[in-house]
Amino acid sequence: MVIVVVAAVMFYFAIMRHRAANTLAPSIFKFDAEHGYVVPIPQQQARFMGLPMFLAISSGFGVQGGPAVEDLNRASIALSALSRCVEIAEKRLVEYDKQRGITANDIQNPHVWIDSEDEDESRWTIVIEAKDNDGYAWHIEFKGSEFHDIWAGS
Repeated sequence: MVIVVVAAVMFYFAIMRHRAANTLAPSIFKFDAEHGYVVPIPQQQARFMGLPMFLAISSGFGVQGGPAVEDLNRASIALSALSRCVEIAEKRLVEYDKQRGITANDIQNPHVWIDSEDEDESRWTIVIEAKDNDGYAWHIEFKGSEFHDIWAGS
């Protein structure tokens, strides 16, 4: 009986993940030469330091030219934890660069980045681009809903 219940629960979560991926259908993404496949994140779901965010999948093209199903699944995981992770990311960014005192006036294009070449399918990143330094960005990495690392560079 326990095995049946466990199997049913696992099947339920597999279906829910599949449905979540389907809500991120490849057709809703637009291709952007700088960021890959992008779609805006509803502002009521998440904002970074008050700025609107978007979701970017850098590569991993699916059958119809859009993001691959695996990338959509990873994006669904990220989006399901995003509001909590944005709070963590804002705090980590401020701690990381205390001397500068980063504010919303210093950043642009905050987004969730899915790197399909990353072999760890639980990892995703919130990328915050610097306004005054073209190509420079802070990368706040998560594994599932847990903070993993922060780094910056061009």
